[in-house]
Amino acid sequence: MKTVEFGKIFDKLPLGYAYPTLLFDEKNQPSDYVNMDGNEAYEKMMGLKKKML
Repeated sequence: MKTVEFGKIFDKLPLGYAYPTLLFDEKNQPSDYVNMDGNEAYEKMMGLKKKML
């Protein structure tokens, strides 16, 4: 399955989905996260827009 087609599946899911990336501190311990992307259902659930993620 192509990556583009796979992405379309997540975009159309009725459930909220986000793609987070972990951030690590100087001791290489997880310290925070940043959502790199999310589908429309996630935006509605969190009250955010993709450009705010």
